Amino acid sequence: MNEAVSMYRRLHGELDVEGGDSEEEEGEIEGHEKRSLRYICEHMEERCWTEDQMQINLSKTTLKRHLEGVPSQARSNAERGSWLRDSEADALIEYALQLGREGWPFSATRLEEHANEICQGRYGEDFAGVGHNWTSRFVLKHKDHLKPCWSQPLDDQRA
Repeated sequence: MNEAVSMYRRLHGELDVEGGDSEEEEGEIEGHEKRSLRYICEHMEERCWTEDQMQINLSKTTLKRHLEGVPSQARSNAERGSWLRDSEADALIEYALQLGREGWPFSATRLEEHANEICQGRYGEDFAGVGHNWTSRFVLKHKDHLKPCWSQPLDDQRA
C-alpha cells in the first residue's frame, strides 16, 4: 500500500515522504502524466504478480482513503480501545497463568467474571458486562499466552 501511495504522490507532484523507490520504477513512471487511482492499483497488482507471483486485489477506494489519511479498520479498532487497559489485560493473563500453574482450572466464564469485576471498578456498578463474545476474542488476541489445557492435580499423595 505504501508503494502505491508513493507512486501516486510522485505522479501527481506531491512530496514523497516514503522514499526508497527503485530506479527501475522511476524510469517507468518518468514522463507519464498524472494517473488515476485505478491505474495505480492495477499497476501494483501486476507488479506483485510479476515480482512475487502473488495475486493481490488493491481497491482504489482503499488507496484513496489511505491517501486522505483515513486510518484502516484494524488501526481504528485498536485506537478505539478495549474494555481493559494493557496493564489490566496483562494482570488478568498473569492471574490465569498463575492459577494454571497451581492446578486450579480457569474457564472462559471465570475470565469473563474477572474482566467484568475490573471494568466495574473503573466504569462503576452500572457496567453491563464485557459482552457475549469478548472472552473468545480476548483469548484469540492473547493466544500466545493463553491456550486451553488440562489442569494438573494439586497433589498425587494425600498427607
